[in-house]
Amino acid sequence: MNKPTLSLTLTTRPTGSSTRSDQPSMESQSPSSRARYWLVAAALALACGQASAVILDFSELPFQSVDDLTISGVTFDFKVGGVDSLDAYYGSGGPGSITYVQDPSLEGDAVGILTLDFSSPTSVLSFGVALSTLSALTPGFTVELFDASLISLGVTAVNTIPLIDFTEALFNYSGTPIARAVLDFDDATGRFAMDNLTLACLSQGLWPCLVWGWAALATYAVRRCKTNFFDSRR
Repeated sequence: MNKPTLSLTLTTRPTGSSTRSDQPSMESQSPSSRARYWLVAAALALACGQASAVILDFSELPFQSVDDLTISGVTFDFKVGGVDSLDAYYGSGGPGSITYVQDPSLEGDAVGILTLDFSSPTSVLSFGVALSTLSALTPGFTVELFDASLISLGVTAVNTIPLIDFTEALFNYSGTPIARAVLDFDDATGRFAMDNLTLACLSQGLWPCLVWGWAALATYAVRRCKTNFFDSRR
């Protein structure tokens, strides 16, 4: 099916016909004036395609299990041996205040698997993790990311080192929007703590915004041309 197109026809008056000098035509507008129309359309399109930032420092809610908990578009699932477990807590105490984790934090049994599901796919994911040991670990934990169709994008192994006391690391991702992250910790460490969970979710598709912006510009152009035409007939 052919896509519909918008056609604008501009009719000019014969040579010698008078026009009002205080109503310039589209053709007579300065480049800077025309550029303003394009800038307005671009601004409208980009404004509604902005990403919304979500930052969780785990002080937002009282102490409670994170299993099946949802906050700010993030749903947590925690399992030990494939079975739901309550032994991972939002707003808990962990390693205190170290480089990447500052209590309160999300603290739990390192034997478990922590899954994060995002209601809106995020192109950015960042968080700190500390483990209850003073040794460097290679790796200390792994992160498996899944795209919006829940297809795995691969597993990233993250090494940890004791920067202050407990071994820790910062995980940073930026790229294809993801809908899920699965964290697997070194079982032998006993306990883990997560903090400063940061997302950047696209609040609205950019393409509909671009269409809306250019449609607004086209409407303005048509109205401008009609105004110039009727003014020139006076």
